[in-house]
Amino acid sequence: MDGIAATSAIRRELPDVEVLALTSVLEDASVIGAVRAGAIGYLLKDASSADLCRAIKAAAAGQVQIEPRAAARLMREVRAPDNPEALTERETDVLRLLAQGQSNKEIAHSLGIGEKTSRPTSAAF
Repeated sequence: MDGIAATSAIRRELPDVEVLALTSVLEDASVIGAVRAGAIGYLLKDASSADLCRAIKAAAAGQVQIEPRAAARLMREVRAPDNPEALTERETDVLRLLAQGQSNKEIAHSLGIGEKTSRPTSAAF
């Protein structure tokens, strides 16, 4: 089973467990697939130990951590999704700030919303 299938299985069987994808693959299909499967974060294997520790702590707290290059790929998908259902203006604002590397807390502060509201859901992708 690949990482996307494993992520999906883990989230289905253990919905309270957060999954952080750690991979060497930076391709649109992999990034989008991991997020759709329920990964709360996406890091590349060349991430620094400090970035990895930060991402693990963020995932444990239910916060999204996505490598900026991977976030950029998600933004391209948001601009040109396979399905015609459009995101709301607010959802697009959240994703734009996420792609810029802002944390949930920073996004919430920037947009004047609650931190939980700033968390993108896999349903948005």
